[in-house]
Amino acid sequence: MAEIVVVGGGIGGLAFARCASRAGHRVTVVERRESLESVGAGLVLSGAAVRAVARAGVGLGDVAQPIAGMLLRGPSGRRIEGRGKAVAIARPALAALLDPRELGVEVMLGLSPEGPPVAAGSDGGERRAEVALADGRVLEADLVVGADGLRSMVRSWVAPGRRVIDAGQLSWRAILPREAVPAGAGGASGSSAATETWDGQTRVGVVPLTEGRAYVFVVASAPVGSAPELPERSPSRESQWALDAVRALPAGEVLRHRLEELDRPAFGVEGAALLGDAAHAMTPNLGMGAAMAIGDAESLVSALERGVDGAVGRYARRRWPVVAPVRLGSRWLGRLAHSPGTLPRGARRALGLQARRPR
Repeated sequence: MAEIVVVGGGIGGLAFARCASRAGHRVTVVERRESLESVGAGLVLSGAAVRAVARAGVGLGDVAQPIAGMLLRGPSGRRIEGRGKAVAIARPALAALLDPRELGVEVMLGLSPEGPPVAAGSDGGERRAEVALADGRVLEADLVVGADGLRSMVRSWVAPGRRVIDAGQLSWRAILPREAVPAGAGGASGSSAATETWDGQTRVGVVPLTEGRAYVFVVASAPVGSAPELPERSPSRESQWALDAVRALPAGEVLRHRLEELDRPAFGVEGAALLGDAAHAMTPNLGMGAAMAIGDAESLVSALERGVDGAVGRYARRRWPVVAPVRLGSRWLGRLAHSPGTLPRGARRALGLQARRPR
């Protein structure tokens, strides 16, 4: 049994805490927020992620909405259909289900480490570390896990050379009643397919959720240094409704983010592992961020089966070939959807996904 300190109580950190606790490890989660209650809009989980959540002892039950494929639409009326097994769930609902305290995991809220772990000798040949918290307490650990997001404190200690890159796009995300979604836009009442509408400047996604709701996101081209404002007009009528709907919501019901990613992954060093956005933050264009974090969590616990020594290396070797193509695919999808370059614009026109001119 290993003593493990997890820094960060997001989806990846909670999933790891549950998996590790069920495997017999003693886990403490340190979260800088005062509550584990999560903010956010919607998430899409692949079939593999759903199975991993089930192995962590969590049944999604009635809170997850099965997704019957993806429909990509353009202003010309072109429709491109894709298939796959996935479910959509509101992020706060998934975070609540993953809460590991029912398994005896200690969760320390409103705290964060004051600095990098320091050596604390060895126990049975395995190195141990001490993690000093802001309130003066010190936690001993065989392994420290950084699950603290894009601007990870733990990553700044173990992989300080990584850079955060601006993708040149902004996103707005919200949850709306399904009746607010126009018929045919996807996610409307009676629909179980997710839909994206492209026009070359804005991208509108609609994903059905349970309880008569839909997760709606708008992604717009926004070069670095440009004003972070929701566009007034879309080049196509198919996207305009979402801009109007998001603009009408109270500010507290809309999440706004610049899309950013790490220049390259970092899975950690001996004694300190990284997972989720802390390890390989990617743009959300493929909607795989949460699924990748859950997969990281399960894989890291599996790597610990042979002991703490060498576990981070085993974990990195397993996850690199899984994560790398998803990161690159998400990056290139964003460029295809939004880049003003000749080749991306020509590809969108050929696919019927580019508006001819602003209306």
